[in-house]
Amino acid sequence: MFAQRRTNRNFVQTPTTTPERSSNGSRDSVTIRRSAPGDGPELGRLAHLDDRRLAAGPHIVAERCGEIVAAAPLEGGTTIANPFIHTADFVSLIELRARQLPT
Repeated sequence: MFAQRRTNRNFVQTPTTTPERSSNGSRDSVTIRRSAPGDGPELGRLAHLDDRRLAAGPHIVAERCGEIVAAAPLEGGTTIANPFIHTADFVSLIELRARQLPT
């Protein structure tokens, strides 16, 4: 048993994935917020990228590195997301938050 603990203590596990890092070397952060009036053009661009129609009204958005990468409408409709990056976790977060808020 002592030998087993000693072996486990010296065991080094190499991570299988590397966290995404921004240009300055820090981890990327994500902001979940309500859309602002000035977000219209960026939401339109995101809808175009996702090949979907942008729902009218306010949205809950996921913003990473200053760019909106996913948006869920508060008044019903289809969630849109950037199809060129991994956004599944962001979509889950904003859809959950959209359900929590009163319309």
